[in-house]
Amino acid sequence: ESEVVVIVSSGPATVQVPDVRCLSVNAALNRLRQAGLNGVRSDEPVAINTACPFGEKVADQDPDPLTEVEQGETVTLFIGEAPAATGPTGETGGDGD
Repeated sequence: ESEVVVIVSSGPATVQVPDVRCLSVNAALNRLRQAGLNGVRSDEPVAINTACPFGEKVADQDPDPLTEVEQGETVTLFIGEAPAATGPTGETGGDGD
């Protein structure tokens, strides 16, 4: 007949993923760390984000900004890369023939 105290956890803490697109990789990693998340840089190049076309910036991220995730989750950063040049070559624009 003794009293028993039961404590129920509400589960792991969640945080909202900050929008780190258009930031430098280091700035994005710092912002994610401050939010309690782990950032990783993907080796998979993606097209440059037209909102931030200059320099090596975060073009996209997964999960998307404002998504609720558990604290400590990993956010993958995709860096924008300019497409390879194509077309004629040479001083006069010829095809080299």
